[in-house]
Amino acid sequence: MDKNEIFALEYSIKFFNKLCKTSNTIEDFKPFDIVWDTSLGLAKFKAIHFSGKISDPVLFESPGYYEVSTTFSTFNSSSDLFGLVQKQIIKNFSSDGFINKNLYLRNRPDILLNELSKISQVEVSEDLKTPNYSSVFDFELLDGSIKLPFISLNSFTVNGPVSLVSEN
Repeated sequence: MDKNEIFALEYSIKFFNKLCKTSNTIEDFKPFDIVWDTSLGLAKFKAIHFSGKISDPVLFESPGYYEVSTTFSTFNSSSDLFGLVQKQIIKNFSSDGFINKNLYLRNRPDILLNELSKISQVEVSEDLKTPNYSSVFDFELLDGSIKLPFISLNSFTVNGPVSLVSEN
């Protein structure tokens, strides 16, 4: 998978989790994480960068004079990768402005992963803004042999998602 496919799929899961958490009809929802098949083994990691208390994903990061400068995704926008994914999730999981369509798939994570994998396939054009970061955070192999605060995306290959697991 290329890094934009990874970012899109992870964001689709994060946004689905957010819809379930904010739904008035769902109690005790446990958010999902993706288990990835990588060249290093089965792993979990956070591919999307967030900054502080802002819930929008970071689109660009660059060294500033005193701190890292960040630019955030624009909600429901067609100009960036995360905005396009949001539009697809809203289209597939909202009905008439209410967030309740297809949220039952939280009880079938196997089907949910398949559907979100399809939904998050976005055609990346030259004009589409995509994240510029090149590392992922909280990388951990499921067998416990490697646990790193971050790892460069150039140091391993992501073959694809293998499962969704609930956070504790």
